[in-house]
Amino acid sequence: MPYSVLVAGTPGVGKTTFSKELAAAMGSCRVIELGKTIAAEHLYSEWDDDHNCSIFDEDAVEEHLESLGVFGKENVVVDFHSPDFLPSEW
Repeated sequence: MPYSVLVAGTPGVGKTTFSKELAAAMGSCRVIELGKTIAAEHLYSEWDDDHNCSIFDEDAVEEHLESLGVFGKENVVVDFHSPDFLPSEW
């Protein structure tokens, strides 16, 4: 059965480094850096000039991840700072 691993934490603590090392140890594994995905796929609803960051659209992010079709089908590691909106079954 494939694994879905969520790596969460505040910015700058090493989520991405840990995620990549974990994926390498797991063998065949996809790493999704959710922050980069949100920016690349424009999955945000607005831009916060005060904090110089996007305000991501939870529904759009969830739909995008669902469209990838990886959860339950292949090993995947997702890293993000605010994962509480993601479905627990993933």
